[in-house]
Amino acid sequence: MMIDKKITANKKYVICNWKMNGSVLLCEEYCRMIENLVSCNDKNRIMPLEIIVLPPNPYINIFSRLLDNLGDINMQNDIISVRVGAQSISSVDFDFGSYTGEVSSKMLHDIGCSYILINHYESKKINPTCNSIKNIQIKLKNSWKNCLIPIVCIGHTIEEHDSINSVQEKVFNEINEIFSNFDFLINESRKNDHINDKTFSKIEFLLAYEPSFTIGSDKLQEIDKVDVICSIIKDIVSNNIESNIQKYKFNINMLGLIYGGSIDQFNIKYICNSSKIDGFLIGRKSLDIESLTNICYNVLNRLS
Repeated sequence: MMIDKKITANKKYVICNWKMNGSVLLCEEYCRMIENLVSCNDKNRIMPLEIIVLPPNPYINIFSRLLDNLGDINMQNDIISVRVGAQSISSVDFDFGSYTGEVSSKMLHDIGCSYILINHYESKKINPTCNSIKNIQIKLKNSWKNCLIPIVCIGHTIEEHDSINSVQEKVFNEINEIFSNFDFLINESRKNDHINDKTFSKIEFLLAYEPSFTIGSDKLQEIDKVDVICSIIKDIVSNNIESNIQKYKFNINMLGLIYGGSIDQFNIKYICNSSKIDGFLIGRKSLDIESLTNICYNVLNRLS
């Protein structure tokens, strides 16, 4: 099937990337914050908000269990939902095996994860080999095979930032390299008897645009430029990936375009007005409960 040329999200997203931070106390504080958001929320919103929390692996199960103790938030409230994900998965192309230190997508799904972050700039900087195009495609394939939704990061450097043409070329090449060839899914279904077309019948992903020079800084990219680049990215996904997908049986759906890079409780009110952005990837400020609460309220207020 072809991608709809109008990529329009049916919800907004706030993605909380804890990075290599966290504690049991932070897990508890998050659950209290979520409880307060749900109880104070005006239900007359035109669009729901999904909060995706990405703790380090040791805290995923702890956070999930604490969240369960609140009752079924997602059933009680049709405006705010909460999902748990992980920051990384192994590029080893197996669900299990003698691979010390590796964590597979099957394991993460087994403990309740719904999302997985892939190709983040910091991860690429620490371990470039594990984030080669081939390994990214392995991670995508294994995510979809085990019912995880990938949050795929793309971006550009400060050197490429000055020219829109340079940015367009960079994101065009990166998106096409990652998504243009789905033969690896076809080959997987052919060589494994337990995998068939239905395994990959529903392929969903979020695309996260993060200019690398804004990550971990206090420098937010100019809002006008963000709008232009996000519009370009949506066009690239619609027009270029579509031609490569239509020959396969898979139904692929880009759920939304996320923006990340030094978002805080102050600048969120400006960037929140963009019609091109479907959500926000929050880094450092996701560790500050007061800042994160304000960010979530700003997003919710734009949904009224």
